[in-house]
Amino acid sequence: MTPHWPAVTCLCPTYGRFQLLRRAVACFLAQDYPGEKRLLVLNDGVQPIPASGPRLEEVFVVNHYPPFQNLGLKRQRLLECAGTPIVAHWDDDDLYLPWHLSEAVRTLESGLECTKVRRAWRMRLVDGRWAITGREFGGNDGSMVFNRETALALGGYPDAQVGQNIKLLHAFQEAGLYAPMDQHGIHGVVVRRTEGAHNVALKSAEAFRAANTDFGNGEPLTPADLRPMWDTIIRDTRPRMRPADHAELERRLSHD
Repeated sequence: MTPHWPAVTCLCPTYGRFQLLRRAVACFLAQDYPGEKRLLVLNDGVQPIPASGPRLEEVFVVNHYPPFQNLGLKRQRLLECAGTPIVAHWDDDDLYLPWHLSEAVRTLESGLECTKVRRAWRMRLVDGRWAITGREFGGNDGSMVFNRETALALGGYPDAQVGQNIKLLHAFQEAGLYAPMDQHGIHGVVVRRTEGAHNVALKSAEAFRAANTDFGNGEPLTPADLRPMWDTIIRDTRPRMRPADHAELERRLSHD
């Protein structure tokens, strides 16, 4: 059966982390989702992010200052502003593989209201070189895709700096509305741990400008710019996956 492809808003909170955000935008642009999709970026960093560029028709940037008191309030604002039936976490320090949204919506077609990947790879720079450094067997709450109205009815995100995603996920689980994606061993998201906390890494305008000269003059990275990360995933997961699963992963990532 061909899935119904509802409109999806990817919710991306950021604290002006241009060097990460450009990669998050590239992951969004690389999605193979056939339905309407948009990326909503909420930035409460000390310097606004420009929102111009010919490839940003589906990317909406909201600059908010002063900063939110915590990340829970920031995520709740994104949830309230989304306006589409389905929303997806789109954390600025995660890498989402090109079929992430399509796999999630296929899972939700079974009558569920929330899903996420079963497990995720952890990836980081090691001596200046990308490497897979481990696996998160519980999956990653940053990969959640869910029904917006149901999330609001369940109370949305708590007024807290940590644990906001987990509390909302638990609410879906307790209501019997959650199941993980069945990805046949192909992992949907690569978690990339970064330096500094979400909203305290760069406290001053001077520090921000030193770390982030611009947002590519309003231009994101392109899907092709993700090639070094995709090649790393193919290389480093080979001994960690079943041969058939890895062959499918390599086929799909090599195509992108």
